[in-house]
Amino acid sequence: MFYTLSKHDGATHMTKLHVLGIGSPFGDDQLGWEVVKLLQQKPTLHCFGPDQLHIDHYDRPGMHLLELMKPAQTVFLIDAIKTGAIIGTIHRFQNEEIEGIGDRLSTHDLGISAAMKIGAILQVLPPKVVLYGIEISDAPFQFALSEPIKQAIKALSVRVESEILSILR
Repeated sequence: MFYTLSKHDGATHMTKLHVLGIGSPFGDDQLGWEVVKLLQQKPTLHCFGPDQLHIDHYDRPGMHLLELMKPAQTVFLIDAIKTGAIIGTIHRFQNEEIEGIGDRLSTHDLGISAAMKIGAILQVLPPKVVLYGIEISDAPFQFALSEPIKQAIKALSVRVESEILSILR
């Protein structure tokens, strides 16, 4: 079972930074969950309280993503994407760039880009949203992570940890 670094009691609390792993429990689409799992194990992040840092994963949240982002000043989203780049390539998009990439990159029916566009119209987005995407293939349904994605997950967890520390310290 995954855990969060902050306790969620159902109430809305402002948090400085949310890290949200997006995906499903299958194949390379679980990469967001796996990055979150690695981040939750980082001793350097355990010193931050729930008002500073919240790390969790979500199974294809669709429009619920707007609710998940609402109580944060900064949000890091981690998800599988498809741009045509080399498998395992790490991408970083921020704010309007995310809206501009379109849902063709998403592996979900209602992707992050659509949620961001609606959030912008409703004016409910946090000031800073960063999407970290790892390039996946169009491989048919699989249960396990592929080797290139395993390597990218490790690299991305280090990169995200560094950015978390630069924001919160």
